[in-house]
Amino acid sequence: MARKHSDLPTLFQRTAHGNYYFRRMTGNKRITINTGTGDLNAAKKFLRNYLSGESAMALAAPASKNVHQIATALAQSVVGQTIERMLLSETFDTWIEHTPSYFCNGKSYQLQLKLYFKRFVEWSFERNVIYLEDVNYSVAMRYNSYLHQKKFTPTTIKKQMRLIARILRDVAAVKNIPYNDIFSVLKKQIAQSANDITTHLPLEPEMIAAVMQEASNSGIIWRDLFLVGLQTGMRLKDAALFRWDMIHDGFIEFMPEKTLKHGNKARLPLSPLLREWLQTKKRTTSPYVNPDIAKYYLTGDWVSKHTKQIFERALGKSETQLDKSGYQRQRNGCIRSFHSFRVTFMSLLASKQVPMADAMMMLGWESVEMVKLYTKMLEKAKGDMDARNAKALNQMQELNIQLPPIIPKLIPTFGDLAALLPLYSNIAIGQIYGISDSAVNKWLKKFGLVRIKRIESPNLPQETVEHIRRTLFA
Repeated sequence: MARKHSDLPTLFQRTAHGNYYFRRMTGNKRITINTGTGDLNAAKKFLRNYLSGESAMALAAPASKNVHQIATALAQSVVGQTIERMLLSETFDTWIEHTPSYFCNGKSYQLQLKLYFKRFVEWSFERNVIYLEDVNYSVAMRYNSYLHQKKFTPTTIKKQMRLIARILRDVAAVKNIPYNDIFSVLKKQIAQSANDITTHLPLEPEMIAAVMQEASNSGIIWRDLFLVGLQTGMRLKDAALFRWDMIHDGFIEFMPEKTLKHGNKARLPLSPLLREWLQTKKRTTSPYVNPDIAKYYLTGDWVSKHTKQIFERALGKSETQLDKSGYQRQRNGCIRSFHSFRVTFMSLLASKQVPMADAMMMLGWESVEMVKLYTKMLEKAKGDMDARNAKALNQMQELNIQLPPIIPKLIPTFGDLAALLPLYSNIAIGQIYGISDSAVNKWLKKFGLVRIKRIESPNLPQETVEHIRRTLFA
């Protein structure tokens, strides 16, 4: 009697009491499928449902049905489950419902995220990409190209792609939608792009000299602020709020404001120039070493704006402003600003081969993991570390600069203007004070001085101007 031939796959067990398996050809590859049960009857039922699912897919494909319809047919035939569909326009609201941390952000940042995704939805609808499961690798690549064509910066593009990847991935998981994380694959490629620009460049020696000279021209409080930044690598806020109680036995020890929540402390030795400068400072009732700068910093943004202006005047915008390179949405980022003192300080430490652990301690880096890793080593060798750091700073000839002299500014007073008014015109008085004739007129109005007769005097010779200035200062 002839043996019966069956087209059904053969069920088999790999162990005596294990689950049943069967093999199928998928494309050009044979795969092994686990039925998930050790009961023969249940395994046969699973096999029949699986084969029915294959039939449903075979019927759907010729009819040009999309991936969602095919996947739904398979899921319905095998496990009796329907796969949901999700409109892209509804995806963001669904993501918010399942993301409580979204509301922990500020209102402006929440709006920014919403606009990022809204831009993607509008672009997709124009290309008839309506549902989440319709987003494929081609869509991701074309949207990436669209953002580049619109001249968004590389940083902004990465932010948008990262957000879209997260939203689509999370919603697909919540709604049981078959979706490959296409955007996550693409954003990794974008992250490796060479278009990303590193800002905050270090200062060359001649740049340091130019910046310090310009700071001195602005007044002694600005020169002192810049001196602290150069000699310590402090951020602007820490330098502006530099306190006397931070100084202990020839070292500066403080908690950086930016990383206060991490609890890491910065400790660095006083450089020779900074030690000498501190000896010239008179202590007042204020806890701050530079009380005027501290007051301005705590009551407005003038310190931040004026330090930027000093760098621009000293180095020019080409050396301080980030080149937009056609990216009209890019902010006017700085490549050299007060923070460049910190970058310069770090590069000098590296050039002197200061160990990383010592540099982390001096600069108060916010890498909590790195600080914890070196904490025990730092405590054990604290004495040697302090000696190495002090020696390194003493050897930094780049920091031992000659401080520019402070040129006092001549401020108009009632008595001086009253004496000059009958002798010189507003233009000549402006020459003496280094201001415009309009500014002279404002000073006269401030003091209630009125010119009795008009004086037409030519521009004063420089020698005459200097003589009058010496007389006024005396």
